[in-house]
Amino acid sequence: MGREVLRSTAEYLTPVTLELGGKSPCIVDAMAKIPLAARRIVFGKYLNCGQTCVAPDYILCDGQIRDQLVEAIQAEIIRQFGADPLQNPDYGKIINEKHFHRLLGLMDAEKTVCGGQYDEKTLRIAPTVMTDVTWEDAVMGEEIFGPILPVLTYNAHDAEKSIAQNDFCRDASGTHAATGDFVDWAIRCVEEHPHPLALYFFSEDKKAQRRILNYCHFGGGCINDTIIHYAQNAKQAGLDGVVCSPLEAGMVKDACGKDFITVTPGVRFADGEVGDQVRVTTPARAREIGTDYIVVGRPITQAADPVVAYERCVREFIGE
Repeated sequence: MGREVLRSTAEYLTPVTLELGGKSPCIVDAMAKIPLAARRIVFGKYLNCGQTCVAPDYILCDGQIRDQLVEAIQAEIIRQFGADPLQNPDYGKIINEKHFHRLLGLMDAEKTVCGGQYDEKTLRIAPTVMTDVTWEDAVMGEEIFGPILPVLTYNAHDAEKSIAQNDFCRDASGTHAATGDFVDWAIRCVEEHPHPLALYFFSEDKKAQRRILNYCHFGGGCINDTIIHYAQNAKQAGLDGVVCSPLEAGMVKDACGKDFITVTPGVRFADGEVGDQVRVTTPARAREIGTDYIVVGRPITQAADPVVAYERCVREFIGE
């Protein structure tokens, strides 16, 4: 549908902004705090019964912590929704009968390890987790937009696919040994598919966090959290912009005469336990922590004069 809209507007050179795709990955590596990750994944995934545009669509998980993560997610589902979510008056329902049956068609009973129950009269589907999922499964063929969470796992077979030959490993030095190959695989999985609206990465490995942000294209996201970036103040950072237009990229280059400036989406970092302060990567914060990220989003792309807005943002970033 988006391509058809672009094709129609291109004939008249009409500016248009489209939302990115909805299969938003949630990446969990071996350095993640599993209980914290499970709590925040369950909150973000099953909020409004999974019917939010920035919900985690699926998990890319390191095989060595897969079982521990799934067990923690199951425990969190019970903690947040009760032993029988279908009887919880505060648990949501699917928007209509058409989408209810669409979601049932995405579930595979043989791969379901949690949930799977449903009530057709109330259009409710219990929080469901599926494991041993592959990209060929029906649940990976479209945006889920419902309470089904597929878990894709990195294993030794993936390591045999010459991942180290791609461009994602150029700055792999310093990454914790337990996460290196997995992070390369996760990046490749994300980049081989349409750019997602959101991306979430759970890891305490700062180098791995940097590589995910360097090589994955997505709208907005969080490090060690989910969903919360969507609640940020638009005046603090861009909301969900990926600069993919040569025109926009040219604006940045022309504004400062440098090629190395990297435009990335707004990303929120959450450190420590629940309730800790969240920080946003703004140009000032980027300079402070020595990163090469600037945040570009709606306040700039929708400005009266985007070229001037880009120039101001870039010059602020490089300290001029």
